[in-house]
Amino acid sequence: MGVRPEDFGAVTNETFHVLWTRRADFDPARGSRAQWLRGIAVRVALHHLRSRHRDWENARASPSEDLRSRDPSPEEETSRAQDRALLGELLGQLSGAQRSVFALHHVEGMSLSQIAELLGVSKNTAASRLRLAREHLTREVSRLRRLRGDG
Repeated sequence: MGVRPEDFGAVTNETFHVLWTRRADFDPARGSRAQWLRGIAVRVALHHLRSRHRDWENARASPSEDLRSRDPSPEEETSRAQDRALLGELLGQLSGAQRSVFALHHVEGMSLSQIAELLGVSKNTAASRLRLAREHLTREVSRLRRLRGDG
C-alpha cells in the first residue's frame, strides 16, 4: 500500500492512536465502522508517505559533501529552485484526489491497483484521476513554454 514494511509498525500505531483519540467522533449515520477505520488508515498512510517524501526532498536539497561531485553554479541553483517552486505550484493546482494519485504513482511508484486499494476507490477511478492530473500538468507546462517562448 505504499508504506515500506519497516514502517508498518509506526503507521499501524499511529492509526490506532488516531482511532482511540477520535473514537467519540464516530457517527453511524455517516457510515459503518469499517468505512470510518478505512478512512483514518488511508489518511494516516498518506500523511506518512507525504512526510517521507518531504524528508527525501530535504535530503536531495542538501546532499552531504561527499555525495557532491561538483557544486552547482548559482545560476543552476536558482534555476533548480525555480523549477521546484513551479512544480509545487502546478501540483497545488490539482485537486487533492488527483494530487494524491499522481504522487503515489510517480513519486512512490505504486501501481494503479495498489493506489485504488489504498484509497478505497476503483482502479478506473484511480486511472481517471491520474489521467486528469497528467493532462492538467501537460497543458500548464505547454502554456508556460509558449509564454517563455520555449516552444
